[in-house]
Amino acid sequence: MGDYHIQRGAISVLAGAPGVGKSRAALSLAIRGAYGEGDWFGLPVHCQFRTLMLQNENGLVRLHHDFEEIKLPAAFDSWLRVSSPPPLGMLMDNPLFRSELRAMVADFAPHLLTVDPWNSVTRDAMEKDYQQAFIWLREVLTESKENPAC
Repeated sequence: MGDYHIQRGAISVLAGAPGVGKSRAALSLAIRGAYGEGDWFGLPVHCQFRTLMLQNENGLVRLHHDFEEIKLPAAFDSWLRVSSPPPLGMLMDNPLFRSELRAMVADFAPHLLTVDPWNSVTRDAMEKDYQQAFIWLREVLTESKENPAC
């Protein structure tokens, strides 16, 4: 997407203050990927891609409402998958959580994994916590033969 703004095998960050629409922007990105054409915030989409959205912010009621409002074709089910919020949160430091996420990645083979919100993955805002979370994410993503972007 764009001029190497989002590319397979790399991690990109979409950041902003609470409530500015980062979750909806990520959903819009996933929808553009499912279509495989158009642009996302002025950046051209170069190919069709599968997106796995790991999220811990929006409950099933909001997700249901968002998807009813968008009215996506049923064919998108094979291009877009959104997790319900994990019951205990996104515990990347828990080997069982990472194992289950690896299984999801291996099964769906996404080209893009989104993580929303990032602060549910890290326990603290310290650099070492961020670095460890990125290490765990990269380990999980090795399960996909598609070398997904994150």
